[in-house]
Amino acid sequence: MDRSFALIRPGGHHAFKDHGHGFCFTNNTSIMIKKALKKYDLDRVLLWDWDAHHFDGTQSIFYENKNVLTISTHQDGRTLFPGTGSIEENGKGKGRGYNMNIPLKPGSSDKAYLEVTEKILKPAAASFKPDLLVIQAGQDNHYTDPLTDLDLTAKGYARLMKKAVETAKKHCNSKTVSILGGGYGIEGGLPYTNLAVIAAMAKLDTSNIREPKKYEKPDLSKKLTETRRLINKIKQEHPFKFR
Repeated sequence: MDRSFALIRPGGHHAFKDHGHGFCFTNNTSIMIKKALKKYDLDRVLLWDWDAHHFDGTQSIFYENKNVLTISTHQDGRTLFPGTGSIEENGKGKGRGYNMNIPLKPGSSDKAYLEVTEKILKPAAASFKPDLLVIQAGQDNHYTDPLTDLDLTAKGYARLMKKAVETAKKHCNSKTVSILGGGYGIEGGLPYTNLAVIAAMAKLDTSNIREPKKYEKPDLSKKLTETRRLINKIKQEHPFKFR
């Protein structure tokens, strides 16, 4: 099996090694990564956490580990729990440079996430050469989510997962594990975002996946000026990943 999706709660990215935090008691994603490294004798794992909230617990667990490249794409911590996740938090000791935070402004929408995929995820994967790609597939970025303000759509999720699948095919023989993260738009979001993510992983047609028309869509025409400025700053923090 090349690709798998764990439809479980929680992914647990707020849980630290010795205590729970937020809605998370156990960091299942980190446990899985550590077990995969040991059981399957892997050298490198790339984790992309696209949940709207910063993965503070996961970051702390791998902060000094150069064998796990951790990338978090989240809503700016100045506007959302847990308040962490600045670009300066980039690892420590042997792990310096192996933690990447991409704090996006509220309202960033699909275009910003896709820009990050092209300008950060793909070149980072090319440099790091992972044996396994892990995705913490939080779905609280959706525009109907009551807790966040990132304005992604179901089609946006499908495109993100397609890009991730392409990246895994190119760099780690398609080995991809995706784990469900947060998501609180019970009626307007989760049924369609889950379908989009799973269908994209299975390489099925996602062109007709959309939310019901009664949900007003966000403005997807916003310019990428701020996102591109942020990406350039991140490249300065992690120059060796983008040569």
